[in-house]
Amino acid sequence: MLAERVGLIVEYLSAVSRGTAPRDNETLRMIGALVASLGGGGAGQEFKEEFMTEYNDVLLTTYLATMTKQLNSANEVRHSAPQPSVRCS
Repeated sequence: MLAERVGLIVEYLSAVSRGTAPRDNETLRMIGALVASLGGGGAGQEFKEEFMTEYNDVLLTTYLATMTKQLNSANEVRHSAPQPSVRCS
């Protein structure tokens, strides 16, 4: 979804630079504001560190959710298995 929208912006900018699309200053200002809000320049390393932190958080959350599901399934199997009868004499 995001990649499609970014692709549309790139296509629009390419078309404007080739002269095949009309130049709309308001749209260009909005694109400029969007690009400026993303940061850049010297923030490359800072962005990478923040991205990796977020990425690792997502991986950990996914891992914990998977483990919880597996433990829940194992618990259901354990409780649904027939229990051996124990005889006391």
